[in-house]
Amino acid sequence: MNLICDDFPNEHLFALVVISPWFVDLANYLITWKLPQHLSPREKQKNIKLSANYSWIEGDLFRT
Repeated sequence: MNLICDDFPNEHLFALVVISPWFVDLANYLITWKLPQHLSPREKQKNIKLSANYSWIEGDLFRT
């Protein structure tokens, strides 16, 4: 019978922080025409205005 050793020397707990790229909300708006609920009204207006300068073509974001 083998015992499982769950004692690991030098154990560390790491936290991961995921930061979305700057264009995620813009790309989602160009694809779905919907803005995320977590954005403030000012951020929503900014994304709508900024979206006029970009196009989403076959999975790629282009500045026009």
